[in-house]
Amino acid sequence: MRSIDQEESVLRQLRILTILDGAERAGIAPLEAKQVHLIAYLTNALAPVWDLEPMTSELLKLYGSPYDAALQADIDKLVVSGLALCSHLSYYQDESRRWRVSALYEVNHTIGDALLDELRYLPDEKNAADVAAEICLAISALPSETIERSFGFDAAYASTESSPGSLLNLYDETRSNKSSSAANMFEQLAPEGTSFSPAERVNLYIRHLYRMSESA
Repeated sequence: MRSIDQEESVLRQLRILTILDGAERAGIAPLEAKQVHLIAYLTNALAPVWDLEPMTSELLKLYGSPYDAALQADIDKLVVSGLALCSHLSYYQDESRRWRVSALYEVNHTIGDALLDELRYLPDEKNAADVAAEICLAISALPSETIERSFGFDAAYASTESSPGSLLNLYDETRSNKSSSAANMFEQLAPEGTSFSPAERVNLYIRHLYRMSESA
């Protein structure tokens, strides 16, 4: 069991590194800790749009934005290994009085670039990196102060079918979830003969979340 847990931790670290790299390419780096958690959640929730299996299929739903203790531990491991840089570190209590990390994270290109280059030769990790990059690009189009508020309208996380403190399934028996299903609906709503790429569907979905947050 320990070796499986260690393998999952290594894979999560690789995915986090690609998120930090995608954020920099999209012009939104360094990322706040809560933004890393939010983008990691979206890459999992929207992975089925690309017919990919999420790295994490279940997540503990909390009040406010998502926070995964295991993912934070893996972010810390990236910093300790030197692959990621951390600045402005502090701690705060969320709405549930849980302690969370507040910091800014970015890739340490001095040693991180060689690993990122190698990942592009692994099909699964290259696909995951492409998904993270597309989601970072979609988020970069939103005003930075609205990102967390927009997320509050995410179809899966905001669904009343799961309450705070319960597990949120991001890869159900239909190999989908409410977020990816909502993103895929944009093609169904388009004029006949119109098709959207997965990246376009996700971009439309995230812009839709922003419009909902602005009109609320």
